Amino acid sequence: MSDITKVTEVIELRVAADVNKYLKLGWCLLRISSDNSEGAIQPNQLYTLGWAQGGEAIHN
Repeated sequence: MSDITKVTEVIELRVAADVNKYLKLGWCLLRISSDNSEGAIQPNQLYTLGWAQGGEAIHN
């Protein structure tokens, strides 16, 4: 588990497949929230990830 005090970059993603790619690159999952906007057929998930590995954050 990563130390969140060492997070140097934060990103938000909505697609689970993209989240899995970032997790494999070493990003850590900080939060999952739902966007229950009025009129939405189903809630949209919002995934917040953080880079805590040191150095430049890796993006896919």
